[in-house]
Amino acid sequence: MNRFYRRYISFVLAVIVLVFTLAGCGKILDLGYNSGESEKQDQQNQKKDPKTDVPSEGKSGKDATDNGDSKNSADTSWAGDLVSFQYHPGYSDMNGGHHYQTLAQRDGEWIIECCDQEELGEPEITTIYSVSEEDVQAFGDFLKEKHVDKLMNREDSDDFVTDYSAWSYSISFVDPTGQSKYIEVRFDEYKKYSDKDYELIGEIHQRFDSLKTNMVSQTEEFDD
Repeated sequence: MNRFYRRYISFVLAVIVLVFTLAGCGKILDLGYNSGESEKQDQQNQKKDPKTDVPSEGKSGKDATDNGDSKNSADTSWAGDLVSFQYHPGYSDMNGGHHYQTLAQRDGEWIIECCDQEELGEPEITTIYSVSEEDVQAFGDFLKEKHVDKLMNREDSDDFVTDYSAWSYSISFVDPTGQSKYIEVRFDEYKKYSDKDYELIGEIHQRFDSLKTNMVSQTEEFDD
């Protein structure tokens, strides 16, 4: 009887040990499974997070290099009426020549004055065109709508040449704020322009050339 009782007690203890052992293994397996699921869920959440696709540094960099291109093209309030527009073509200045074209008022009338002298000793040819006030107004509105002022914000290039006069534009508008008399917009060849910038500059030049339809006079004058 005692032998049977001892065997029974040993069997019960063995069962208890087995149960606790299996329970412990199950807990370990469960922890491992949950850990794997948690890691998998974190990876899925990271993929869904839009912040990981667009770094904040990229946004700041884009804003910092915007250079005024984000301006509303319909907004023309930044400048008042056009006062003058001057264009200097690029040319070699070693021979003493000069070239320029100016749109401005003279004696209350809008004109374009084009002056060209190829070199010293050659005649200076001055051509005058009459321009209607309506055409000047339309040209000024075009310049403001295109925000030509943004072209001033481009970085300087390393293309400077000492024996060459770069092409350049100088534009004056009335200052609508009254803080100063005029708003001056100047930009020249020695800037780092984008393809869109060059397209705009070409369009500006084309629109300016289209104003030269009504020639009033042309004269030649020699240096003394």
